[in-house]
Amino acid sequence: METQAKLAYNGEPIFKFRKKKVPSPENAYKDLPKPAFYGQRWDLYYLARQSEKEAFFYIIKNVVDELEIDDFYCGNGRPPANFKDIIKALCIKIYTGQSSWNINSDLIFAKKLGIIQNVYKKSCLNKYLNDSRITFILERIYKIIAEPLAEIEDIVAVDSTGISDSYGKKRWVEVRTEHQEHKKYIKLHIICATNSNIICSAIITEGNANDNPKLPELLAQMQKFKPKELCADSGYLSKLNVQTCKEKGIIPYIMPKKNTGARLIGLGAWGSMIRLFKEHEIVFRSHYHQRSNVESCFNALKQRFFGFVRAKGKIGQVNEILCKVICLNSVLLSQAVLIFPEIRPDFMDAFINEPKAL
Repeated sequence: METQAKLAYNGEPIFKFRKKKVPSPENAYKDLPKPAFYGQRWDLYYLARQSEKEAFFYIIKNVVDELEIDDFYCGNGRPPANFKDIIKALCIKIYTGQSSWNINSDLIFAKKLGIIQNVYKKSCLNKYLNDSRITFILERIYKIIAEPLAEIEDIVAVDSTGISDSYGKKRWVEVRTEHQEHKKYIKLHIICATNSNIICSAIITEGNANDNPKLPELLAQMQKFKPKELCADSGYLSKLNVQTCKEKGIIPYIMPKKNTGARLIGLGAWGSMIRLFKEHEIVFRSHYHQRSNVESCFNALKQRFFGFVRAKGKIGQVNEILCKVICLNSVLLSQAVLIFPEIRPDFMDAFINEPKAL
């Protein structure tokens, strides 16, 4: 009588086959499910690209307007600028790719559309870009934009990339192994969802900061996202990171290093993950392959909003990168609401209900 065996990892069946023994590596691919083919919906893609800027303005305006932002006015001297208009203007500046010298015309158009109430000068925008008080606000905004996609995301991937502090420097891929050059860059650590590539959490550090200790902090920032799996390269390999994933109900697929010996496997979540890799590497890699989505996310971020920052101060550089994250999340959300009918964020009601022609 033919029997069916199940290999379980942390209580989840991950591999099924009808042989009594584990198949050999050359035949193991036959027992894995065939990857699903996802055809491109060119009609939705065309509509998403045509309505992208309109959706971006809807998202930025409604999300920022709903926030309770203190203007920090003490009653002495000139009143400060409207923080909401400043944040909208900075995001519009990053989205359009204009410098602070050329953004004035775009802000005038945004005022006529009712996105902002005031058009501020270049010096005012640069002043508030280097203000640490808006950093926390920008972090709240990109998370609010990402939260509607939490219900369709089960797998996340973590990685980091370098962003140049000035135009004209080498790309990060060219200096990845040149560790002495990393101090000239700013490093962006993110967790992105693999279904939509939206950024769930982000941390910005110095270019020579280590990736490994940032994973628990990144996971702690994920509020509404409840993923089932996490994929990461060997730079995040540690027992603490594996145990942190287990405590949050996440199955980790962190690529082991060559010197990870079988005799030191032990028990618990760490032992389960290493044994899965040692005994069923093909199964492990089939899950680990989802990590490639985070590279696609970085590529989209740099292609659309450049791989460098114009700000010279450290605070300004952090705020500029957060604006890039907000713009990317806005673009990805505008595409997701057209593809997934269940995604209906409240701050996009006007955009979703408005009829659109292909």
